[in-house]
Amino acid sequence: MWWIFGREQVSLFMPGASEAWHESVEFGSAVKHSSSVLDTGTLGQALLAAVESYGGAWFLRLARTDGTFADMDRRGFLDMSLRVAAWLREKGLTPGDPVVLSLENSPAWGAAYFGIILSGGVAVPVDVQSVPADAAYYVQKCRARLVLASHPETFSDDPPTDCVLARGLEEALSHEPLSEADIHIAEPHDVAVLIFTSGTTGRPKAVMLTHENLLANVASVFATGLLYPTDNFLAVLPLHHAYPCMVNLLVPLLLGVRTTYVETLMPEAILAALKKAQVSMLVLTPQYVGVFFRRIRKRFEDLPFGLGQGLQKLLSATAGLRPDPLGPLRRAVRRGLGPDFRFFITGGAKCEPEVMSGMASLGIPVLEGYGLSETSPVISINRPDTGKHGSVGVPLPGIEASIDAPDAEGYGEILVRGKNVMPGYFEDPEATANAFRDGWFRTGDQGRMDPDGLLFVRGRERDIIVLPSGKKFPAEEVEAHYRQAPSVGDICVLQDQSGALRAVVTPNLEFFKVTDSPDVRHNIRWDLEVLSRNLPAYKRVSNVVIVPGELPKTRLGKTKRHLVEKMLAEGRTAPEPGGETWRQLDEAGQRALAAIREVTGAEVISPSSHLELDLGLDSLKRLELLTLLEDDLGRSVPEEAFQQLATARDVVEYVSDFASESSSETVRKNAPTDHPKTRDQRASETSQDAHDAGLTPDLAARVRLDIGLLDRSATMMLAGLIGSVARLGFGLRVRGQENIPEGAAIICPNHASYLDGFMIFAATPMRHKTRLFFLGLARFFEARIIRRLAARFRLIAVDAGKISETMRLSAFVLRHGKLLCVFPEGARTVTGELQEFKKGPVILSKELGVPVVPAAITGTFEAWPVGGRLKRHTVTVTFAKPMMPEDPEEIRMAVSRLLRG
Repeated sequence: MWWIFGREQVSLFMPGASEAWHESVEFGSAVKHSSSVLDTGTLGQALLAAVESYGGAWFLRLARTDGTFADMDRRGFLDMSLRVAAWLREKGLTPGDPVVLSLENSPAWGAAYFGIILSGGVAVPVDVQSVPADAAYYVQKCRARLVLASHPETFSDDPPTDCVLARGLEEALSHEPLSEADIHIAEPHDVAVLIFTSGTTGRPKAVMLTHENLLANVASVFATGLLYPTDNFLAVLPLHHAYPCMVNLLVPLLLGVRTTYVETLMPEAILAALKKAQVSMLVLTPQYVGVFFRRIRKRFEDLPFGLGQGLQKLLSATAGLRPDPLGPLRRAVRRGLGPDFRFFITGGAKCEPEVMSGMASLGIPVLEGYGLSETSPVISINRPDTGKHGSVGVPLPGIEASIDAPDAEGYGEILVRGKNVMPGYFEDPEATANAFRDGWFRTGDQGRMDPDGLLFVRGRERDIIVLPSGKKFPAEEVEAHYRQAPSVGDICVLQDQSGALRAVVTPNLEFFKVTDSPDVRHNIRWDLEVLSRNLPAYKRVSNVVIVPGELPKTRLGKTKRHLVEKMLAEGRTAPEPGGETWRQLDEAGQRALAAIREVTGAEVISPSSHLELDLGLDSLKRLELLTLLEDDLGRSVPEEAFQQLATARDVVEYVSDFASESSSETVRKNAPTDHPKTRDQRASETSQDAHDAGLTPDLAARVRLDIGLLDRSATMMLAGLIGSVARLGFGLRVRGQENIPEGAAIICPNHASYLDGFMIFAATPMRHKTRLFFLGLARFFEARIIRRLAARFRLIAVDAGKISETMRLSAFVLRHGKLLCVFPEGARTVTGELQEFKKGPVILSKELGVPVVPAAITGTFEAWPVGGRLKRHTVTVTFAKPMMPEDPEEIRMAVSRLLRG
């Protein structure tokens, strides 16, 4: 990607350079050089001094996707900057003119940044992914004289008449460089940069940062002593933010260390760069540090025989011990990130305690920092040798912090002062006045300081939840707890008008691609209810709103809570229909889209419409759609693959691809010739097993109808054992046994505990035990021998995502006059309350003409609830009279009446 640096700049690189550090630069001289660079007073002078001090040592490295490197020294970087500066002067830039900089991360980004400064302009870094409305606001707000953008079309809507819009830097980098004698001589108090705040609460403000502010922060970072002369940062975060601009550009450039860029941000490319490009530090948001942690943990979990879980426990138990008994293992883990890797640095939001402690147990330090754009930005950083868990460290040298009006726990607003603090917001005197108190900058963050001067940040004041009872806690703390749920992609916890907590959740689509249950809403709600048990009652969410897509965020991963609140207030929990258009669809794609419309009843369907969250397709509706598509194609569609489809676009593209595998002649030959069936007719067909021949040998093997002497004997023995435990251990009482029919029937009990199936079995009269079948999730019966034992004792292993298969197996059993126990809730209750009942038993009952026997189990929730321990408690099982229900709510109400006694 030489074009990033300009066609005429190839000679500035040293391809293949691999020296770890220039021989002439020793640590002592590096300290001396750094001090002289930072004493210059302005960024331009500091750049010239850094070039003089660090000479030919490489400063920038591009890690290419083919595994090779291109390196640049500071002289080459200065040359690039001077070319940009000369080009800007030619375009009419005068001292003090703002220049918007909107480019992808690359060495050229830094050259443009310093080119603006060397020419006398004010750099205005802007997100390359800005939408046109925001881009127009930035240009108008700062009255930009020029715009350097890799996507100029973003800024083309009504730009100021005197604003020059340029595509990228190719023209600028081919210009003759500005002579050093013509560099603009700035003053330390001149504004060097305007940085727009993230806008998490409203319109972004423009933070003015002076040359003195930025150099003071570089000096504070230098004074920590954390940097080695051989350090090499990997630049991943977007440079338009103050935080990555400071640590990935200004600090390496001016302190004599180095930065590596990658051509792609794919995880594989980042890992390759860590290992091969001599990277020692990686600056990330907490979200991405968590991704690294979970990937490493997954490697352990994949080890056979539970070895990984045992190793993780040992690593956690021995963390911090000296000498370290597992030192070689920890060093091996860290070497997996690269031979030179030292630590992660994170900031921008609170890092989850589980991630911090987990990484520490693996021997990978994570330095958690704290700061704001208004403070240039770094205020403090928690060092592994002197810090405390949960702290963001002591304020850096030259920076003071205090706590305003601390409460009983010591929490109050964090105030900061020092040369790194901005003079104010651009042309916003009211916001500037509100931001300062008696010379202290008001951060708007809640925190406390311990006796050792360590700072603990609780969160933004506006994000602190204050309950009617007076209790306070950060929303991020609750979100981090619920984010442990594998089904949750992201979560934002808000308060409603009554003060109760509600969670806005997006599904983890990767999880639903591999799970055997595609029921998004059910999985998420169940996971959140389970996790709620580990929270005090006042921190539990009472309402869950599940939305497709992503929550609005800044590029550093902060949730824009005001936009989430606005979305809920306007009733927008899904993308606006019609906002997207379908591409040209082939005939199969058009028929697939028509099928989706028929099943959902929706007139307008966008490509990104989520089948469940937007279109309301539950498991049985999915099956109806699958049946409709199979009839249209004249072929069977693999149900497992179909259940992994999440959006309307997924279905249409899958059907188009699937149809193209067969010739149109074959499709016409197999296509049905009668009139299209009604939706009711199709729903009826989904519950039939096409007689017994509809079962494949693999499916048939899951069901044993031939009960021989051995099976009867084993059943009697098991019945005696379970019955004894149920009576002696739980005082089992049974009512309504006479209501169980002699023929086929579906027994539908509530589901509160792992004990429920055993109690139903124990409560069933002996004459019925050998014809009583249960449905069980296949993931619990993966081993072949376990499956065979399950079949012998009439446990039918099914995949939750394969509804068609489950219905055929159920119908097969019922047609042979057996009893089938189905838990209509689908999963155990977490709260003890009865949950929604699924439609499956009603469809089976209607189509096969078999009755449903509602059953109520009390006491098992108290004996062994979700997340609890097994204990003794009296259990009662009550069977109601058989019924022929019209809908699942009838069964639920019958069970509810039994539970109430």
